[in-house]
Amino acid sequence: MNRPIDEYRELISNYESGLYTDIELISKTFAMLGEGEEEVWAESPEWVKAKIRDKLASIGDEDEFVSFSNRSSDEIRRQLLSLKSLLDSKGCLVVG
Repeated sequence: MNRPIDEYRELISNYESGLYTDIELISKTFAMLGEGEEEVWAESPEWVKAKIRDKLASIGDEDEFVSFSNRSSDEIRRQLLSLKSLLDSKGCLVVG
């Protein structure tokens, strides 16, 4: 069984080969980080990190989300705020 980081490296390789779009790579990166796969951050291209930083910086406790999946809006908000807190605690949201 592949480790998540190996799957992510393969995803990046496939993206570089043109098999995935920017938004697909960003979305998958968000998903893997949200599942607790922290090592994905170190492997992420800088432009992906910048997009994630920008998105997480704009999310607050009072934001409302609309979900088009089987997950509730509250669950999505909690997961994003948890990811924001985790990355912030590790200094990943600070550029430089």
